[in-house]
Amino acid sequence: MKQFSFKDSMVIKIKSEGLTEQQKRLIKSLNSHLVELLHTEKEETFFKKTEDAVKFLAAIVKQSHFNSFVKSEDDIAYAEQALESSFDSVTEKLYTSETVIYDN
Repeated sequence: MKQFSFKDSMVIKIKSEGLTEQQKRLIKSLNSHLVELLHTEKEETFFKKTEDAVKFLAAIVKQSHFNSFVKSEDDIAYAEQALESSFDSVTEKLYTSETVIYDN
């Protein structure tokens, strides 16, 4: 893996107003794991970083403002339903031969 240097870095600005410190740490950790995932040449690291990225994303969804807000209103497990729905959608696309490019 190529060594990190600041000349090869990218700054990502995120409006963090209203985010808890835990939410900010989750976003930083997710970004860090994604970079390592994109750069790795090791199979073990590839699988571990993929798993970790999904876990961080699930934690972010579960700690979202929406999930906290609706939990105080009713007992519907919105975060779990959103994650299950997303996993179902990803699973459908997983075994297609097309590469989906999300770039704007």
